[in-house]
Amino acid sequence: MAPGRFVRPSRGLYLSVGTVDPMGEPVPYPCAVTWMERAQCRGEDPSLWFPSLGTDPVKALVICSICPVREECLNYARAHVETVGVWGGATQQERRKR
Repeated sequence: MAPGRFVRPSRGLYLSVGTVDPMGEPVPYPCAVTWMERAQCRGEDPSLWFPSLGTDPVKALVICSICPVREECLNYARAHVETVGVWGGATQQERRKR
């Protein structure tokens, strides 16, 4: 991938060098700054937001509750039809109800 190209464009992630994407992978090329870089969850273990069946996502929900970009995260999940995990302080079941 050439410098300046988007990272994982099919998922819509536009992050800058030195950050990690929501799956915890380093971003190798510079891209536009987004709400993801300001997220409270940045640097946390991504598995917290994708708990196993029957696992309580309480730690992710607590982190989301103090996040300055919670609304943007929830909007992202809705726009990209994220069907699993915690996004914007809402579990997949909660997002289906809204």
